[in-house]
Amino acid sequence: MYSFYADFYWILNFVMNQFLVWLVAFIRRKEYTPFRWAVACAVVALISVIHKINVLEQRSVVPDGAYCVFCVLMLIGLSYKYKSNKKRSVLTEILTDMVILMFGVSITAGCILFMQEHMGDMKSADVKKAFIFNIISFAILYALFFVMRNIIKNEAEKCETIMCATLIHGSVKKNINVLYDTGNNLFSPYTNEPVNIISKETVVQMGVRDKQKPILIPYNSIGGSGLLETYRFEKLIFMDGSIMMNFLGAVSERIDKTGDVQMILNCSNKKIKRHGTTGGH
Repeated sequence: MYSFYADFYWILNFVMNQFLVWLVAFIRRKEYTPFRWAVACAVVALISVIHKINVLEQRSVVPDGAYCVFCVLMLIGLSYKYKSNKKRSVLTEILTDMVILMFGVSITAGCILFMQEHMGDMKSADVKKAFIFNIISFAILYALFFVMRNIIKNEAEKCETIMCATLIHGSVKKNINVLYDTGNNLFSPYTNEPVNIISKETVVQMGVRDKQKPILIPYNSIGGSGLLETYRFEKLIFMDGSIMMNFLGAVSERIDKTGDVQMILNCSNKKIKRHGTTGGH
């Protein structure tokens, strides 16, 4: 009895764990590692089977709350890689993933258990209850796919405007994400060159400040006006092989909220970057 039940229960848990791991990775933009995910889901599914058998045989078992937290931590810890950075700690990343995973559990396994309990109370067919359950299921699926649709749409829009490139200055190379923004139309009043925007962190890492004196370029915008600390960079190589040479980059404290973008192209650079730009401050 337990042999067949354990096999079936393990398969159900394994499939459900795969879905939950994929859901968290999808929302949080995690790296896709199928072998690692499969191992993590298999291990946690095995733990679930052992716990269930202990409950059925009325052995001393771990409290349900502690068991759930342990399984969530195991699933997250084995499935994803975590690295500390200046913006968010590893603990913050893990807690965020746990919240999203528990949300996924609540709208999947929680709904299944809820329906199972109420359907078990029915001694005869009840059209009204069946209709209500169908409406609830539809609403949950609609909400889930609505969230996923918006995430996919936002990612697709980013893919159209964000490019991967290698910034080179002297002997220093750095891989960065470059955003093409039609709103950046800043030009140098001295040579009439287009001016790009580069994050302060990238400028410091490239060591440009140690080799050049800054060029101060005036700007006027809705947010205010002033002078931008600007430097000249040697080369920017895009993934498609196009190159931008000897270009200007103004320093910005923070380009975007997430920190995914390190440089904003001038609106005129998308058309001329294949041929390179030159200038001479």
